[in-house]
Amino acid sequence: MKKITLISFILITAISYSQTVSIPDPNFEQALIDLNIDNSSPTNEIDGFLNITPAVTGSSSLNISAKGITDLTGIDQFSSLETLSCENNDITTVDFSSNLLLTHLFIYNNNLESLDLSQNSNLEVLWCQSNEITQLLLPTNSVLNSLECHFNNLSTINLSNSTALEKLRIQHNNLTNLDLSSLVLLEDLDAFDNGLETINLDNCASLQKMSLRNNNLTQLEIENKPSLFRMLLQYNELTSLTVKNVDYDNFNFNLNLQGNTNLSCVEVTDPDYSNANWDWLSLVTYSSDCSPIYITIPDSNFEQALIDLNIDSDGIINGQVLESDVVSIQFLNLFSKNISDLTGIEAFESLEGLYAFDNNLTSIDISNNALLTDLVLSSNALTEIDLTNNPNLTALTLSNNQIESLDLSSNSLLEGLYVQNNVLTTIEVSSLAALSQIFIDQNDLVELDLSQNSMLSQVSCTENNLLNFNIQNGNNTNIGFNDFNASLNPNLECIEVDDVDYSVLTWINVDSLSSYSIDCAPINDDCSFATSITLGQDTPGTTVNSTSSVFNPACQQEGIVVFDVWYQFIAPASGSVTMTLGVPIAVAKVAIYEDCMTQNPLACAQDELQINNLNAGQTYFLQVWLEVSGSGRLSSQNQVGSFVLNVQDSALLSTGLDNELRELTFYPNPAEDKVIIAGYEFIESYQIFDITGKMVLSNSQIKSLSHSIDISLLSKGIYMLRIKGENKSITKKLLIK
Repeated sequence: MKKITLISFILITAISYSQTVSIPDPNFEQALIDLNIDNSSPTNEIDGFLNITPAVTGSSSLNISAKGITDLTGIDQFSSLETLSCENNDITTVDFSSNLLLTHLFIYNNNLESLDLSQNSNLEVLWCQSNEITQLLLPTNSVLNSLECHFNNLSTINLSNSTALEKLRIQHNNLTNLDLSSLVLLEDLDAFDNGLETINLDNCASLQKMSLRNNNLTQLEIENKPSLFRMLLQYNELTSLTVKNVDYDNFNFNLNLQGNTNLSCVEVTDPDYSNANWDWLSLVTYSSDCSPIYITIPDSNFEQALIDLNIDSDGIINGQVLESDVVSIQFLNLFSKNISDLTGIEAFESLEGLYAFDNNLTSIDISNNALLTDLVLSSNALTEIDLTNNPNLTALTLSNNQIESLDLSSNSLLEGLYVQNNVLTTIEVSSLAALSQIFIDQNDLVELDLSQNSMLSQVSCTENNLLNFNIQNGNNTNIGFNDFNASLNPNLECIEVDDVDYSVLTWINVDSLSSYSIDCAPINDDCSFATSITLGQDTPGTTVNSTSSVFNPACQQEGIVVFDVWYQFIAPASGSVTMTLGVPIAVAKVAIYEDCMTQNPLACAQDELQINNLNAGQTYFLQVWLEVSGSGRLSSQNQVGSFVLNVQDSALLSTGLDNELRELTFYPNPAEDKVIIAGYEFIESYQIFDITGKMVLSNSQIKSLSHSIDISLLSKGIYMLRIKGENKSITKKLLIK
């Protein structure tokens, strides 16, 4: 009986030591043979079976990489396995549910489509990259701290139980959403090139490096990650980004935002530091508050125009537009959009070209559009415009408005000026050295000085009221046959030019009255060339074509430029003179000086000036100029035209002037068809001048106490009538109605 029992024990023991498991993959078995794990045959033949021996069940590490293995059936018998390296094979399926001690698994570069490690709670390192995995199940109770699963086909992954994870490589998958909120120990993240639309990093306080390149993220908040020093976020679709409380002081700090073309502002803890040290290539601004800024657009037609141009991103008329929608716009075409109000244009800080012609604008503020080079606002209802903050303007078009004045002193780069059909009375262009084209037709200009504009190639100033026109700029030959037009200026007699012959032959578009000269200024334009006058005699004069003066006496109307002429006389023995000025329209003013060097006059007044205590026999100088009257005209406008000056010895004035007025007279005034001149002495002659100083009627062969003048052919208006008697003469205004 005992013998039988012993034999049974021996048989049972033998059977237990000869237990085998199927190894269907010959490459797997060969790898085990090479490792001396499968030694069931003396010749190490591949037989498809593996003896279960301590070499199998007790193996803690197994390296079977790059063996051409497709099937790991039998791996479940390696119950003590802790580290498995089976990368670079052709494995398509695998079951590790029995390998409960597994801590390190390297199974990258195979053909796996799914991988279930939910039972492997001791797994610390998993490298399963470069497979075809669409489903990856991780341990429920996880100690996993390193996961590399990049270059797979994952569209979802659950990492909620992987709270020990420190390193995650998950790039090149198909993930659109990634929740990492449970990874409180995560330090290194690489998830680029997925297609991520959202990612949750809320609790990843240990994060040091992350790469989210080449995704579809539009919004991202990175806050309270004090160790984070590398953020690679290039080529997403970010419009909103917050980066606060990160490792500012790290020497290797790197933030890359390139390719996020819609990102203009990043919200940070310290904007000054970030603007000075962070990614400047992305052209973003760093701010403590990047909340959307809205620009008010009160004119619905303006907003509709922006919508039509795909500028207003919300696409609805709501009276506002995002600042980020407009701040980078360089050119804006608003032609004929029925716009009355361009409020909001100030936010277009990058604007270089604004084309808003044929609208209903009555005002515009472009003081914040400093980059403007081309401004077109023709055919609106503008009465004024401020261009002082637009120094880069090269082309300005304001035709068909109601603009009364234009300050171009800040626009020295201007090349083209087009201001036809306004109500301009003056314009100063001397600072516009680059000006090549000026079209200023149909305005109310009296003077036009282009003498400092040597680059001019086209000039048109038709239909103005020009009396003074200087284009002697040293380069008239730049302006060709059809490029000059000064016609329809009926009172323009003289145009100052470089070369009279060239202008006569080339510039034919002028009125018959107009002529060319190299010097149109009056002889007495300067104090040093003052005309001598005889006390008690009328002296006709004109300020037409006179030049501006450096003498600005106290009685000058504030804001005007004085265009003056000069006279001189010798003070009488009485030391007292009375100066009177007669002028058809406007205001005449006179100032008296001791010499031509002193710019402060002894006295000045309007129409009549009486002064005493002059040094008998000393020569004194008179400055005469005209200003418009305050009735219906701009008070800051200089006037040019004709006048009559009379300087009398005040001691003789009481009798002489009375006799003069008594002995020579005319009537009626106003007159219609004729005017009668009469006197107590023979009248020798008369002359009638229009407001430009042009003599329109005269007769020097009268010799009669009275004479009738036929004025029926003269136009209605104000004239000057000068009557000369045998011993006296008078000059007075004559109104023909």
